[in-house]
Order: sequence, then C-alpha cells, then structure tokens
Amino acid sequence: FDRQTQPIFADKSLGFVKDRAIVSEGTKSEDSSLLVRDSSVATTNMLPAKEFSLATGSEAFWMLQAKFRLIGKQENDKVFVVSSALPQEGKSIVTANLALTLSQLGQKVLIIDGNFYHPTQLNIWFGENSLGSREAIVSSNNINSEIVSVANNLDLLATGEVGRNPLEIINSETVKSLLEDLVYDYDLILIDAPAINKTPDAISWAKLADKMILVAKLGELEERDANKCRELLEVADISPIGVIVNNS
Repeated sequence: FDRQTQPIFADKSLGFVKDRAIVSEGTKSEDSSLLVRDSSVATTNMLPAKEFSLATGSEAFWMLQAKFRLIGKQENDKVFVVSSALPQEGKSIVTANLALTLSQLGQKVLIIDGNFYHPTQLNIWFGENSLGSREAIVSSNNINSEIVSVANNLDLLATGEVGRNPLEIINSETVKSLLEDLVYDYDLILIDAPAINKTPDAISWAKLADKMILVAKLGELEERDANKCRELLEVADISPIGVIVNNS
C-alpha cells in the first residue's frame, strides 16, 4: 500500500485489481496479499469473470473468492457490504465479479444495489441506461418480482433513485426484515454501498450486515480522505475484514 491508503488499510489486503481484471501470479506474500501481473484483458471489460470464466482475465477473482469464502465460513457470515472511502474507486465492478465467481462455484448469491444516489449494477450487467425500480428495495409485498437473474446462481436486486431519504429506507424495519428473509434464500449476499465519506448510507448498511469489505483506488486516495474514512468507521465501531486495492 502507498502512504495514502496505509492509515486505514494497514496489512488487510484481500486482493489487487489491475486494469479492471484481477490477475494473480498464483502466489501470496507473507501477509497473504494477492500478487498480480499485467492483464491482457481490455480495460473496458467490466466482467472478466463472466467473459473469460477460468481464463487469464479472471484468475485472481478466483483466488479472491477463495480467501473471501474462508473468511465467511469461519464465522458463518452471509451478508457483506462492499464500499470505499470515495466514489469511483471500482467497488461496483469488484462486487459484480466477486459475486459471479462465487456463484460459479455453486453458491447461490444475491447482489443488492444499495446505492440510491448512483445505482450502477444494472448498467454493469445489462448496459448503459438500464433503469431500476425506484422503490424496488422497499417493495416488501412482492420482492421476488423485483429480483432478476443475471447468471446461473446469481440474482440482482436493483434499485433506482428514490424520492425520499435513502437513510430512512436503509434504517427501516422493512429493509431489516427483508435481509432477514433473504439470508434463508441465498448462501451469500453482497451489498454494493455508496462511498463512506460522502454519505452515512454505507455505515447503515454495514450495521445490517455481517462484515464490510473496502475497495481503494491506489495512488488517488488522499491521506485526508483515508483518515476521514478510518475515523468514520471507528466512531461507528466497524472494522472492515480487508481491502481490495484497485489500480485500474
């Protein structure tokens, strides 16, 4: 890690993203960080784990999911929030590819797009200008109609911009009950949350989840932003299980 990311991430490395395709040398460093090499996959490809399956473009996504599954299995965790200190650090793409590799191993996985300000999961899976239901995540009466299949064993609960305070929705009994019901239907749930420094939504999602994972864009995260993220997490008594460093 560089000087900017060190304050909040220390030695909690889960993986390293290069050119949007995580690619592993197949070895680990002493602190269990994943090592990477240059990828031949085009930087515009957002789903290397889908397009290339077990080929070069997704090798380290498979190593990443192995470490991820080990962490979850140790404590029987099922709900994970993926966030970052700032927007545009690659967390949505990482969430999509991690979920896909987990589903390809036979686990039933659900992605929840928990970013009410800039939802992107539908765009990743179905292309630009895809629109989610504004009230999808609070449609508790018929939630199954709002969940769409994006791959074998992988579903998506998308959302659109809502007309009321997102924090009010996340902290509602409706969403709490929704998660409690969904854990019986899925082996793993990944929540794509907004940036920690920009909105309290990610913290609220983390309070509902079992664990949090951070994504950090190497070389662009300023020290003051890293420190602010650390302080917000400490105040909320949230300790992320690790970080995926994005160098795309």
